[in-house]
Amino acid sequence: MKHLVMVKWNETVSDKKALAEEVLALFERAVAENSEIEDVELVLNAVDLPNRYDCLFIIKIDRDELPVWNNCEPHKIWKSDYSKYLQSKAIFDWE
Repeated sequence: MKHLVMVKWNETVSDKKALAEEVLALFERAVAENSEIEDVELVLNAVDLPNRYDCLFIIKIDRDELPVWNNCEPHKIWKSDYSKYLQSKAIFDWE
């Protein structure tokens, strides 16, 4: 399954790419620490407009292992430390 997280950073973020890459490194730590999480990929938006999301994180994981992702330490850090930078996010899962 692919667990997609689309992110729109808020106005406090001056370097959107750097912050996205920081989060990617955090998510890659989840891959290294949990064999159930297969891979993570970052896709940056090519157009910086107010009505566009800034980036997309694609986490490859078996559907039944989603609780592993939700409970891993990097995901907890994502929620606790990075939510202050979010204007909005959308989550979509597909197989």
